[in-house]
Amino acid sequence: MIALFALLAALFLAANIGANNAATSMAPAFGAGLWSRRRTLAIYAVAVVFGATLASHAVIRTLGTELVGGAIYEAPYLLPVVLVVAGICLLAANLLGLPVSTTHASVASIIAVGASVGSVREEAVLRILVWWAVTPLAALAASYLLGRLLYTRLLLTLYRLRGRKGSRRAFSVVITITGAYVAFSAGANTAANSVGALVGGGLFASRDAAWIAGLAMAAGGLLFGGRVLDTLAKKVTRISLARAVVIEVVSGTVVLVSALSGVPISLTAVVTFSILGLRLARTAAAPETEKTVPRILVAWTASPSLAFLLVYALIALAR
Repeated sequence: MIALFALLAALFLAANIGANNAATSMAPAFGAGLWSRRRTLAIYAVAVVFGATLASHAVIRTLGTELVGGAIYEAPYLLPVVLVVAGICLLAANLLGLPVSTTHASVASIIAVGASVGSVREEAVLRILVWWAVTPLAALAASYLLGRLLYTRLLLTLYRLRGRKGSRRAFSVVITITGAYVAFSAGANTAANSVGALVGGGLFASRDAAWIAGLAMAAGGLLFGGRVLDTLAKKVTRISLARAVVIEVVSGTVVLVSALSGVPISLTAVVTFSILGLRLARTAAAPETEKTVPRILVAWTASPSLAFLLVYALIALAR
């Protein structure tokens, strides 16, 4: 019964992750009116399933077996605790409109389980924390450099193509490919957030868990991603499509490299700092940026801290 509840919690978490990732990945293409909402979400669904099934195994292994000792999952109530707390953090973030990462909450929840029984592997935790600090800065630096060196050339090329026969179709292909690339990378990196604990608990093999997560994320995007996509697409209209291409290429690459390296990172963090880097390359930091960045940093710190404390407290009460 507890195993069934853990599976349902994992599906629910994966579906919510999928809905959020759909907007992050495909908002530029949808906001530009290149595809209908249904077709946009269909493209996302296919890409995220491929990403989860083909490239998520290293991250699933990290969260399932390498971050903490496998013995911690012998107590049956631990699996749903990890998943439910991560889901609560995601729900709270959505309600408050905060760019909180489910990756941060999921990793912190698993670490809390390990800490409660003295089974945390410090080297793995330190490795993840270093990647969490470095990857947003890498995205910022890459976007800044591309903004300085290549953005003007890309913009001029798009202006030359404007009005030519077939130019809209060509650009539709480019922005769709970059969006699908981000969706693929997101599937590869974030699938483990929902099923890593299931693999660690021995309920599923990594391959089967990857399919479960990928299909649930795709379903979440198709069923619940539309509203989030509509909302984010309105904000993306403030970003030119040329900038969107740069942001998606940088973000997708950083997230995919992390997935292949077996490190779960935040897609939200990478995209946010990529946008900031490109903005800094074109203009000085705006006043709203100076207010927004500290707010985001506080949210990213609060999310794993809250998840850790909740899981640790629940385990203590259950004993």
